[in-house]
Amino acid sequence: MLATSFNPAKHASVALDAMILYGTVILPSLLPFFFFSNILTNLNVAKSLNWLFIKPARVLFNAPSASIYILISSFLSGYPTGAKLISDCYAHGQITKHEASSVISFTSTSSPFFLLGAIGIGMLDNLKAGYILLITHYISAILNGIVFRNRKPVQRLPCSATLEFSVNWAEILNDSTKSSVSAILIIGTFVVVFNVILSVLVEINFVSILASTLSKCGMPYTTGYGIVSSIIETTRGTQILSNSELPIKTMLPIIAAMVAFGGSSIALQSYAFLHKCGIPFSRYLLTKMSQSIISYLICWLACQLLLN
Repeated sequence: MLATSFNPAKHASVALDAMILYGTVILPSLLPFFFFSNILTNLNVAKSLNWLFIKPARVLFNAPSASIYILISSFLSGYPTGAKLISDCYAHGQITKHEASSVISFTSTSSPFFLLGAIGIGMLDNLKAGYILLITHYISAILNGIVFRNRKPVQRLPCSATLEFSVNWAEILNDSTKSSVSAILIIGTFVVVFNVILSVLVEINFVSILASTLSKCGMPYTTGYGIVSSIIETTRGTQILSNSELPIKTMLPIIAAMVAFGGSSIALQSYAFLHKCGIPFSRYLLTKMSQSIISYLICWLACQLLLN
């Protein structure tokens, strides 16, 4: 049964911890990136690099060249950079609504810092496992993009090897500041709120009940607890999974699937930007579920081949 007690002080402490995490890790890593990426988008950098990105974008995904710029940025900075840049490129006419719904399938990824540093080294204390997680995560994103490959003609942007510097710099800097601050505040709000939501659900035994239900289907209780927690907030869930007694060959593919899905917090962070492109939330969830399955399969195979 659900517990009826409620401890506000405990949840306030969780909120404070989330704010510290946000202020010390997320804010300094994403705010400068959002600021400068917004400047580059205003300068039409994707259009200027059309000649470099157009072939891989068309061959792999039948997508505009801007998609490779978004993909690389997402690989480097993690969630929800891809969604933010899709929204920016859509606003600047560099991708269409239909193209945006395809591009999101391969540009929603975690960062190397989280995959290798936080999980591989910090949680698992296994650098090799961290590299397997890192590589399989990015391969799954590319394969997912091929699965959801655009089937319609792509809009043609003129090739240009020069950036557009004949612009109103005061307006660009002002827009970049407002856009990046707004985006980072949205992310911070979701980080704090979903950590508190997870804390409340744990306290009222909601997570335990779901984990117990899964255990009746043959899944170990701790594994079910970690999966349910990951669906709500990935960082907390992966930490629980990493502390389980599962063999690394079994544990790592599950973690890979959970990170690829991203959890409810990341989903709503991303959709805060994607709704501006008219992309249905169901479409985003479909692409993340597909990437999660692909990531699990690739990571499982890699673990069988590379881990003792």
